Amino acid sequence: MIFNPLRYAKKRGIHREALVETFPYVIVYKFYPKESLIFVSSIFHASRNPKKKYRRR
Repeated sequence: MIFNPLRYAKKRGIHREALVETFPYVIVYKFYPKESLIFVSSIFHASRNPKKKYRRR
C-alpha cells in the first residue's frame, strides 16, 4: 500500500481497501495524490459485518 497506493480498487467514493495477507484484516484508506498522503479510515476484521466498514462514529 505504501509503495503503490493506487494498486487497490476504489470501493466506495474515494475509499480503497487493502487486504492484509497474513491476518484477516482489511485496511480502508483514502489516497491524496497531490499531497502524496495516505489517510487510513479504518482497520476492519474480515469476519465482521461489512456494512460497518464505512460507518462514522
